[in-house]
Amino acid sequence: MKLLSYKYFGIAFIAMLLSAINFEATAQRIYRDTVYLQNYGEITLWDNTTAFLYSFTYNEKQPAFLPGKIIEVEEGDSVHIFSRSISNDGFHTIHLHGLDVNTINDGDPMTSFPLSPYSEFTYKFLATHAGTFIYHCHVGDVMHVQMGMYGLLIVKPKGSKKTAWTGGPSYNKTYSWLTSELDKFWHENTPYAMMNEFKIPVFKPDYFLVNGKSKQQLSDTSTAIVASTKEKVYLRLANIGFYKHQFIFPASLNAEVVDSDGRPLPKSFVADTVNITPGERYGVMLQSSNALLSFVKINFIDMFTQQIKGTEQVPINIVQNVGVDDKNNTKKMIGLSPNPAKERLSIHINAKGSKNYGIKIKDLFGRQLMELWCEGFESKDIDIASLPSGIYIAEVALDEYTISEKFIKE
Repeated sequence: MKLLSYKYFGIAFIAMLLSAINFEATAQRIYRDTVYLQNYGEITLWDNTTAFLYSFTYNEKQPAFLPGKIIEVEEGDSVHIFSRSISNDGFHTIHLHGLDVNTINDGDPMTSFPLSPYSEFTYKFLATHAGTFIYHCHVGDVMHVQMGMYGLLIVKPKGSKKTAWTGGPSYNKTYSWLTSELDKFWHENTPYAMMNEFKIPVFKPDYFLVNGKSKQQLSDTSTAIVASTKEKVYLRLANIGFYKHQFIFPASLNAEVVDSDGRPLPKSFVADTVNITPGERYGVMLQSSNALLSFVKINFIDMFTQQIKGTEQVPINIVQNVGVDDKNNTKKMIGLSPNPAKERLSIHINAKGSKNYGIKIKDLFGRQLMELWCEGFESKDIDIASLPSGIYIAEVALDEYTISEKFIKE
């Protein structure tokens, strides 16, 4: 019997290996996204002033926005992020912060390479496990991150199941808070950042941001937390600023820290205060057995002096879960339409035993924004065009009791 030579055995083995690799590649889902580097634009701050931005965008003509779009993939995906620099004079990268990637796809210009003006590259990696990550520019990163070149990258469990990770704790709702600071002087006097050699001014931030927002802007539906007492909320926290960010939760939320930096903790723990240093990420489960109208306080702390330089409060509204009969009764008492509303909100009362009622419009901080007095049970049409987009509460006082209903202003 004639034996195969080593030469033929090698070719057969390589062919078999290539076939296996091809099968594996076809078995994986390929997720594709596009990121353009350094579009210019402006952010409108809580006091209606603006600040100049650099940004990641998703086409060449899109103006800058802060932060960049959340990139969401699934565990097991082969992720391809096509990037094109549209800067006419600077270098940029996409650094995949916290992800397990090889050197060429890391985005650190010292170990991989920077993208020169109008050059292109497709960053590739395998999403091996679920977790919360950050992507940001790593060229002159102190300046370019401050100027706005950052965003969240979330790896969900396979099948996008509502668990923190595969086999992890389940949840009903999820929110993501990417926190940072903004020094307006830097944005008005941007030093030229050629690679990593440039002079920067002293960092003295005057705005403190959650998802690019602060103060009254935090009632935005993507940031303010709204849930019922039967719902568990998974809150992803990530710090892309230069300060330590201290999150203080109301005790009744039973905040349970379950993961850190994209990995499950060996043992979760309950804490009403969570400190996050720059670049860190945490996953926190929230659930309250009681109705709650409060806020999560965030202190922005200088890591050298340990002084609190700024504080923000994100509204949280936990409503008491009611039975079917209670829901039906509530619907009979008060109606809001349309909901969501853009410019006008109609409130209809259907009750007996009273001819007059008062209406108060409040934000999720409990601050009263409008008050009206009505006679009879006719529908009341309210002009809400001046309200910023977000979640609000219509509170109706009927004789000896009060009914509250949430509505969304688009």
